Amino acid sequence: MGRISMNLKYEGMARYDAMRCFKESKHEAKHKAREAYKEAHGNLEGWNPAKVPMKIFSLMTHHGYKDAFAVFVKYAKLQDVNRFDRVNFELCKKFLQHEISIGKSSWTVSLEMSALNKLFEFDLSKENCDLPKRLKTKIKRSRGGL
Repeated sequence: MGRISMNLKYEGMARYDAMRCFKESKHEAKHKAREAYKEAHGNLEGWNPAKVPMKIFSLMTHHGYKDAFAVFVKYAKLQDVNRFDRVNFELCKKFLQHEISIGKSSWTVSLEMSALNKLFEFDLSKENCDLPKRLKTKIKRSRGGL
């Protein structure tokens, strides 16, 4: 019998907590992953250092991702998605476009996109989600009139 998918919020938070590696070296982990990939494939063609390893090494990144995920959970519930296994690429794409349409900054939406990519292992990008680029000139607060 298969495992029953938990509630979206709790399973997502549990997965983020499982990715915590605060006392490990990100540099060493990427080096080991690179060597393992090279040994398995013979070369580094197709290797993406951003995808490996699926861990979170920074406490602030961990908090940022969990906060971004909490916003996504609220949106998903409005779309009648409340189970982790029902989240798909299109839902995440619509969420990011919704966040831009309500006035969130490109910087915030980029963080949310990174959080979703890390958790669901999607390949969301600004290009395939039609998201604007981050520009310092578009920052509206906390920059003292840039």
